[in-house]
Parts: sequence; C-alpha cells; structure tokens
Amino acid sequence: MVGQLLPLLDRKVRVAILANGIDFLTNIKDLVSLSFVDNIGALSDELTFKVTNSYFRPKPGEKLELFIGLAYYGSFVVKETIRSKKFLTVKATSANFGDKLKEKKSRAWDKIKLCDLIAKIAKEHGLKHKCDVKGYIVHLAQENESDLNLLLKLSKQYHARFNIKNGTLIFINFNLDGVPSFVAVESECESYSITHTTKPAYKSCKAIWHSTKENKTKEVVVGKGEPQLKLKGNYKNEADAREKAKAALKSVTQGTIKGRLKIYGQEFRAGAILQLVGFMEEDGKYNIDKVTHTINNSYTVEVEFSKI
Repeated sequence: MVGQLLPLLDRKVRVAILANGIDFLTNIKDLVSLSFVDNIGALSDELTFKVTNSYFRPKPGEKLELFIGLAYYGSFVVKETIRSKKFLTVKATSANFGDKLKEKKSRAWDKIKLCDLIAKIAKEHGLKHKCDVKGYIVHLAQENESDLNLLLKLSKQYHARFNIKNGTLIFINFNLDGVPSFVAVESECESYSITHTTKPAYKSCKAIWHSTKENKTKEVVVGKGEPQLKLKGNYKNEADAREKAKAALKSVTQGTIKGRLKIYGQEFRAGAILQLVGFMEEDGKYNIDKVTHTINNSYTVEVEFSKI
C-alpha cells in the first residue's frame, strides 16, 4: 500500500555482492545502504554501498557482482573505498572500458556494413557485440572523434538502441522484438511525474543522395506533408536512403512524453520496455532510460522513461 515502506529485513530482500565469487556481505544486517544506478547507452552503471566498519576494503580494480532478489545486475570494478569511524563505503562502476572509448581518433570507414563496423569497434575494446541493424556505410569520416561519440551519432542516425552491458556492445533496432518488458501499476507507485512537451511536428522526411551509376542527384521522401525534415548524406542506394529517412523521422518525433516514478522494490532494467497500467491517458509502452535502486531501511526503485 502506498506510503507504507516496510523495513528491508521485513521485506526479506536478498542482496548479494560477490567478490571473487564469494559473497562480500557475511551478514545482511551489516548493509547500511546501497545505491545502484542502471543507465542506458554508454553511461556507466554505478554501484555504491555502505557497510559497518568491520569489513576489509576490496582492492581497487577488484571485480564485484551484484544480485538483488533473484536478479543479476552485472559486474562492477571497484574505483574508490572510504573508511570512517563507523562505516566502510565502496564505489564501483561498470565502465572499466570507458576511457578508451572516449579517446579521439581519425580514420575513415568505407564500403562497410554497419554491423561489421560495430563488430570491429567492439573487438578493439575487448567487447562482445550484438547488432541487428541493417545499414551500409559508403563513406564515413571519423575525424578527431571518439568511438563513443561515433556510436552515439550512428545510433541516432539509424534510430537504434545503443547500450554497453556486461562486456557487450549492443546496437539493435528500436523496436519491441525480443526486448524485456516490465509493468508498473499506478496504485503500487509511491509517486510519479509525467511531462508532455512539444517537439517540431515533422510530417515527412526527404533524403537527398547522389547516384554514382547515373551520376545525378536523387531524393526519396517518407511520410507526407509539411514541415519536412531534410537529410543529405552518403547513401548506398535508394533503399538505404529510405531506411535512414524513416529512422530520422522516428527519432525527431520521439520523446514527447517523459516521466519518472518511484515504486517499491521490483526488477526494472534500463533499455527495456515499461508498460504503464492505470495511468489514464498515459497508459502504454515506454522506453526505460534509467533505473535507480535504493536500499536502506526500505527498498525503492526510481524509473525514468520516455515515450516510444
């Protein structure tokens, strides 16, 4: 019932933090607080927990694995530990590869399938990859630009889901096929806020491209009416130009509804689908952009989301 937060121990929430395969928490009563931030895209996931001052510090760079309930939330690398009179605080992040992704590079990508480009970047950073986005790069200049920025740019261009989780670079179509889904019921939420904003109401998109075979400029239009979004770039053929125009039109019209909610401890995942139930006209499916798990005297989850 809303407003009645039961103590963590009364809710019997299982929390396990494994260090070298052994549970770091020898007694759940020693856990003072825990915060886990699950981000979408290239932002690092963050884990911070505080225990009583009876534990040895985990070593910098040591790998930790987090379980809440029966859910596995991934691996983290210890970045900082703080000992005080009463407590030991540990801060860890999932981004043990992030710095290299931010290094600027200059190179060109020519005549390559998009998923092959994704695979090559993933391999360079010691990551696995998952890609199902159809695309072909005729020419793409990466000039004094990081791989991270390039991936973000391509995800917008192809309207793709870009994420890095548990050592895997994920670049998949922005649709509902195979994407995990979670449900939030209005009566179970402690609080929520949903905002509607106005974006440019593009009704069509025109992609301008050059046919090397015919040596002339061509165009393809998706949608109907004005205002019209105009794209100009290197496209393999008409089909390629059409697909990118569709993706661009979806991208500029997405995100007109954003919100956040707080609910009692449940499993939600950034990058998954959120189904709202009992929220009147807001009922429907949304993208989960960020999830923050907070455990102290209670276990609550804050979910940030945007309209698909």
